[in-house]
Amino acid sequence: MNKCLLIVIGLGLCGVRGAAGAEPPIPSLRYAVPEAGPPASRFGDNVQRTMRLLATSTPQHRNHVRILVYGQSISEGVWWRHVERDLRRRFPSAELEMVNRALGGHASNFLVREAETDVYPFYPDLVIFHVYGAHTCYEQIISRIRSRTAAEVLITTDHLAAAEVPDDRGEFHEDRWTRFMASFIPQVARRYGCELVDVREPWKRYVVDNKIRAKDLLLDGIHLGEQGNLLYAALINRQLIYRPDRAVAADAVRTYTVGRDIQWKDGRLALEFEGNRIDAIAGPGRPGAAAAAVLIDGKQPSEFRECYAFTRAYGPGMKVLCVFSEKTPLVEDWTLRVTDMDQAARSFSFEAIGSKTGRDGTGTSAKRFVSNSGRIVIETKVEKPAMGFESDWSCDIKQVQPGAEVKFQCYALHADRYAAAASQDPSLESSVTLVQGIANGKHRLVLTADDPARVRLGALRVYRPPVAPPAAMLYDQVHPPK
Repeated sequence: MNKCLLIVIGLGLCGVRGAAGAEPPIPSLRYAVPEAGPPASRFGDNVQRTMRLLATSTPQHRNHVRILVYGQSISEGVWWRHVERDLRRRFPSAELEMVNRALGGHASNFLVREAETDVYPFYPDLVIFHVYGAHTCYEQIISRIRSRTAAEVLITTDHLAAAEVPDDRGEFHEDRWTRFMASFIPQVARRYGCELVDVREPWKRYVVDNKIRAKDLLLDGIHLGEQGNLLYAALINRQLIYRPDRAVAADAVRTYTVGRDIQWKDGRLALEFEGNRIDAIAGPGRPGAAAAAVLIDGKQPSEFRECYAFTRAYGPGMKVLCVFSEKTPLVEDWTLRVTDMDQAARSFSFEAIGSKTGRDGTGTSAKRFVSNSGRIVIETKVEKPAMGFESDWSCDIKQVQPGAEVKFQCYALHADRYAAAASQDPSLESSVTLVQGIANGKHRLVLTADDPARVRLGALRVYRPPVAPPAAMLYDQVHPPK
């Protein structure tokens, strides 16, 4: 049974259930969704790996599918819950895990940093994405998702704001930036092989044909109201369709079955692979069987700096958008404790403390920080796509006081030893990620066991991101209006 990861990024909204445990009915969309026309023949082309995993799930073999919703406040809207409920209704046998990590108010120049924590370590099967902000950072996020994960990506164009009103001929006169992004987003979709949901043009027709105002679909100037959420979900749902006649890229996720594709020999199982993640899928047998040592390119996975990730780093009135490391980290908890304030400079001093590393140096929010061990790095001057964004510290300096703490964790994206995890549900795969986050290229995996017959290993699954980082980004060639 294959495993599919689909991610929706945004703030998670808990479903409301009635006394009997059933979800309340979804309100109805007041008018019919405009017909798609000829583009409908291409709907779903770029999400077929995800849709196949959903559609081929059975009660006996339930594919685990992860969907991540990401973006800012538009992605926080309840539309994604409508999408989730529709998928669960259509594919009841799939083990659907849908997560929303959107961050309201965080434009693309913030998310380009925060995605390092929120998206790539999560490694979904599908990302549903919308954000406003700098076009450079928008493309950088999409480029990194496609070059650092095997996830499919669905992106939407912008809906109408309340201030957008048609003229007597039913035409909308857009400002230069709106026209630019209406062209730029489809170009990004083509360049990186994303599923594009054109929200804007059907939204215009919906408003004009039904003689309503754009603001009738909104809560305020831009945020979706009840009817806006329903329309947004309907436009996405009609492209999340399974097309069995469509090809699925075979090299994005490839499974090697033990005994057929790969063999144990003299206590070793070796696999030459190309990608940046590999999972071990449990075979038949009882829990407590033998384990196998894991080597990637002759090293334990724990020796790769890239095979660790950090959780969100939040504290009262402050947060760190992105935490990096220069040296190989440890799995541990971290605290950044404010020690002094400089109100005139609008900065503060702090010390870094690791639960295993111990006290690891002091720094200031005004300068790049590298801890004594090199396990913690906080940038202040960041890369070109951040469009002048100065620091990974984001603070309301008036709320920051000495003694305040930012807490976060470093966790592993690897396993130095493989032992099949116990599973209570025989219809679901039991898998262990052996390595994730290494360079997307050619590698050699070697498993070593004293008694291979007792190692419950049924298959190895390799994930290969489909896009190489481009030498030149689209935003270098396409420029926004002055």
